[in-house]
Amino acid sequence: MSDQWLAFGAFLELPYWNRVWIIQELVMTNYQALIAWGNKTYTLQNLVTAFDTIWPLADTVALRICQARGRSDIGRLELHETIVHLKMILDFKKDCNAQDRYPQLANVLDLSRTASSSKPRDHIYGLAGLFQPNLSKIIAPTYTASVSDVFRDFTLSVIDVTGSLDIICQTRRGHDLEKSEMPSWVPDFSKEPGDYVTALYPLFHAAGTSKPLLEYSKDKNLLKCQGFVVDFVDGHGCNCRGGENDTHDVAQPITLLQPYKTPEDVIEALWSAILGGRDEHDVSKGTYELLLILPWLSRMFLDGHLEKTELWVLDRF
Repeated sequence: MSDQWLAFGAFLELPYWNRVWIIQELVMTNYQALIAWGNKTYTLQNLVTAFDTIWPLADTVALRICQARGRSDIGRLELHETIVHLKMILDFKKDCNAQDRYPQLANVLDLSRTASSSKPRDHIYGLAGLFQPNLSKIIAPTYTASVSDVFRDFTLSVIDVTGSLDIICQTRRGHDLEKSEMPSWVPDFSKEPGDYVTALYPLFHAAGTSKPLLEYSKDKNLLKCQGFVVDFVDGHGCNCRGGENDTHDVAQPITLLQPYKTPEDVIEALWSAILGGRDEHDVSKGTYELLLILPWLSRMFLDGHLEKTELWVLDRF
């Protein structure tokens, strides 16, 4: 059984599965397409059935592979992510085939951005066959144009074809190296999106079905849109991802009076609330939050869970 786990692990870690071009190949081919690996041959349907079977136990499968390698759980997360990625592609294929239509553009782009490619432009060109015909026919692959120009022109094409600005909602903070000149409104399609809201949920349109009124500069880098200022965001806190706080994302309000000047002040205030308003000397500051614990302490005492020697807690209020 150990050899079988080792073989399956090697199969999952083939770079083939994580390439952006594979998404289009798997989605567009039929279920009887052959997959050859070593001296074995399988149909695509065999692969779909296998992943439907192991999916509920994906984390356990990843662990078994690591154990067969004698590495405890080293590499477990990466194997689990590979299983998830391939399952997403196969489910994507089933959905497209069942509905007999072209997939939603946001879903295609989200899948592409979780895959890898030696050429960033292929995050667009490698998926052209999955786009709606009126969009794919105006995409002419050219590897002489800069990555920035390719991503910008594609974004403008999507806006033109769909009559919507939804595509710019896939923009996330920051651009990489050679794409540093890319306009801020152009998504970096080679980077994994910060979230998948655009693919999972329809965007709310305050303007209803009206089309955006826009124009762009001669070099196409500046996009101008007409609209109404309904309100504005004066400040925001940080996002917590993976247990880490991106405190550099904190934007302090500029028009509202508030006591927290820095992220450190916010953390200190939170810590004070958790400690019930006590300082480093365990002295109560007399804040009203302490009253919230009184009912609990009283019940504990009446039920006999608190000794008389512990009543000093009540005296501190």
